[in-house]
Amino acid sequence: MNLRWQVSLFGLLLLAGSGLSCELTKMGAGKKQPPEEIVWDLSRSHRIQDVGWPAETSKNFHRDFYWREGDILMTLKLPGGKVFKERIRAFDCYRREGENVSSIKLQTHNKTVDEAYQDAKRLIAYWGLHEKDLDEWYRKRKMGEREISDTFDSIRNDIDPPLSVRILHSFNDEKPWFISFEVAFRDSSEEGTRDRERELQGGASQDR
Repeated sequence: MNLRWQVSLFGLLLLAGSGLSCELTKMGAGKKQPPEEIVWDLSRSHRIQDVGWPAETSKNFHRDFYWREGDILMTLKLPGGKVFKERIRAFDCYRREGENVSSIKLQTHNKTVDEAYQDAKRLIAYWGLHEKDLDEWYRKRKMGEREISDTFDSIRNDIDPPLSVRILHSFNDEKPWFISFEVAFRDSSEEGTRDRERELQGGASQDR
């Protein structure tokens, strides 16, 4: 085989290899990656260590605020044995002075109005929240009605920890809603205040 044929054959092999590489790259790019899995067990405590609070050098750290974005399969274990397990696109954590987390917000991927309604209904039922006005909110959104505030909130402050399920705007035309599942933790001073309030209410009842 002369030099010209060797060069030509080498060029053909190079082109074939490049084409195969491109196809493999396209296939890899089209393959959906699994979500990152995160598990937080806050069933016994809500310390910053329980949520993997980052070092102060982290780009996702701002003193008393810690956040992440991405495709995340979040498992959140709370007191009472109940578990939040959903795919989310972001979370926010806040802490008070000290080592305890004060609140958490878990934000789902964007949803259609039907998806937001069904998922909110499911979460509200599971967590024992109030469903009042959810059906009316859904009816108005399906009718295309617009209001100053189109969002929906179901909040319970009488349980521990207080919880809320909220439907908020995503500002995405195709999927204009997302759900925010929010948890607020009371510190020891708040618990003491509540206990004293109960004692006072009990004493007032006995006086009457």
